[in-house]
Amino acid sequence: MREKHGKQPTVDPKIKESVRKFIRAIPRIESHYLRAQTKREYIESGKSLADLHRDYKEERERQRLPAAHIVMFNRIFNEEFNISFYIPKKDQCDLCESYKNADEEEKKKLVVAYNNHLNQKELSRQEKDTDKKNQNGTYVAVYDLQAVMPVPKGLVSSFYYTSKLNYCFFWNETEGKRGAIEIGSCVLSYISMLVEKVNKPNEIDIIFYSDNCCGQQKNKYLLTTYAYALQKFNVRRIEHKFLICGHSQNEGDNIHSVIEKQISRHLKSGPIYIPEQYSTLIRTAKKNGTPYRVHDLTNEDFFDLKLLQEEWGNNFNVAVDRKKVNWHDIKILKVEKEHPHSFFFKTSYSDTEFKKVIVKKSKKSQEDFSSVQLVPAYSKKLPLTDAKNKALQSLCEKNIIKKPYYELFYKNIFDLR
Repeated sequence: MREKHGKQPTVDPKIKESVRKFIRAIPRIESHYLRAQTKREYIESGKSLADLHRDYKEERERQRLPAAHIVMFNRIFNEEFNISFYIPKKDQCDLCESYKNADEEEKKKLVVAYNNHLNQKELSRQEKDTDKKNQNGTYVAVYDLQAVMPVPKGLVSSFYYTSKLNYCFFWNETEGKRGAIEIGSCVLSYISMLVEKVNKPNEIDIIFYSDNCCGQQKNKYLLTTYAYALQKFNVRRIEHKFLICGHSQNEGDNIHSVIEKQISRHLKSGPIYIPEQYSTLIRTAKKNGTPYRVHDLTNEDFFDLKLLQEEWGNNFNVAVDRKKVNWHDIKILKVEKEHPHSFFFKTSYSDTEFKKVIVKKSKKSQEDFSSVQLVPAYSKKLPLTDAKNKALQSLCEKNIIKKPYYELFYKNIFDLR
């Protein structure tokens, strides 16, 4: 015979709510790749679920309050939240993974798209290899955003649970954001430096390669930036070729790896408190050959490319053949100095001909685009969110962020409000 069990003791709702409150307070990882691909939220991978429960339990003990058991903590984390620990998988391909995991019947439905995808991947890599060998006045550049670099960063537990000031390679978030305006302004600065460095009497051609992120690279604002650069500098033609989604490994990945190793080495000896420390680490990351050049940008270095785009034109969606332009499918974009009010595109690396779009047809389009004055995107530094401001101030007050760094950096950003 089975023994009858009495009712299981119920957990105090206040204890359950304390778990939810603790989990909600853990800062989420910000990534343009993740936002585009999933609704799942991500937190830093420096801790395990057991670590989180241990920290939660210690917090409750400091408050002299009862804590939930690890089983209850894990259940709430896994069942009530859509959260994972972040492991970067930028170049994992959704289509390749879907095909690999499909059964035979599903593979039959995917095979045409899958084979075309692999063909485009191979053609894009062949195209880049060919472009790199071109020595006829053509300059090839690859650009990519490195993962967000948070400050403060270290092994101190308080750093993990505090909203952080994100440092995005060249600038911190009080100077600019991470959109087309910032990327375009950086690219324009690069073109200016390249033309000055080359210093050739003949016009040069430039080919850019990047990943396929529409929000930052594949858009009308970056295209406008290229058109403006043609008229402003000694450049004849600019092409932008997009590497295939999920297969966008490029030369920049090695640079990112070297920088990340340098940061990891530094963290063994102490935290990173301010963005300037990242600049120094990047400059010294390469042990042999020419050091990496770091351009620290301020809000004054970013231009309003949306206003510039309005000066260039407003038709970016209908080609001269009257067919709609599907930006998602574009593989190559091109602008030429001899066609100052048009752009050209291909939707496949196997296309032999470019399609043409005229961005403006009015008489005003005959005006010199290079005479347009660039307008700053921001009139002042950008304030932090209230939550981030409060969290960083708390770290400073507790001297977890040392006072010299408060005086050097944080004091100034707290005054932005």
